[in-house]
Amino acid sequence: MLDDPVRLARSWRRLWLPALALTTIAASPAAAATTFYAESKSTRTTQPCAQATPCKLDYAMLAAGNGDDVSIAPGDYYDSATTPYAGLPPVANGVTVHGSSKSDLPTLHGRVVTATPFLDVQGGGGARP
Repeated sequence: MLDDPVRLARSWRRLWLPALALTTIAASPAAAATTFYAESKSTRTTQPCAQATPCKLDYAMLAAGNGDDVSIAPGDYYDSATTPYAGLPPVANGVTVHGSSKSDLPTLHGRVVTATPFLDVQGGGGARP
């Protein structure tokens, strides 16, 4: 077998290709989770929704995907001025939504729709522990 270069090349290829595939899979970085920051007075509807440049709440919720989270700064959240939200975008599966402060929670005014059955937000007040 070692005398036949064609067989040797085929044998090498059979071992090399799977090893290369495993190395590529192992070396591929997992998609990093992103935190989308929302602030009650923000009018920003473009990314990044960074801590220094937070977005509108509805935009941050739409931009977040599986594995991401939305950090909501304290404040009163309205669709515009003092008009309550007719309906915020649904929270996508795998997205975590949380207040940025444990002592000063945000208050969402209007209707919040969730895609998850275990989260119930009613009225417009922020849920308090």
